[in-house]
Amino acid sequence: LLIYFGDQLQGRALPIFHYALNPGGYLFLGPSESIGRAEHLFDPVDPQARLFRRNHARASYPIDLPGPDQHIRRPRGTPRRPRQPTQNDGASTVAINRIIDAYAPPTLQVDRNGA
Repeated sequence: LLIYFGDQLQGRALPIFHYALNPGGYLFLGPSESIGRAEHLFDPVDPQARLFRRNHARASYPIDLPGPDQHIRRPRGTPRRPRQPTQNDGASTVAINRIIDAYAPPTLQVDRNGA
């Protein structure tokens, strides 16, 4: 997946991976992927196998990730208000959005332009 991200998006995603892993947790990457500029966050276990271990480095986590509610700051634990469908939304898009609003954990969403 990371090979499809540009440098800027990789720079935002890898610190999130660091945050998501338990201390000492392992990060497995594909054969064409690398940790790039986030090498201070992970110690190589087997670089040729693309296996890295989360270290105790302090990361700068990107908390300004763009999203549909970017202008709204909700206190943690406050339920998200479901997005209202527009006329451009097909029935399947509305259904998918309702499922995501109800069940999906916070995610990183990337469009075709890598934004």
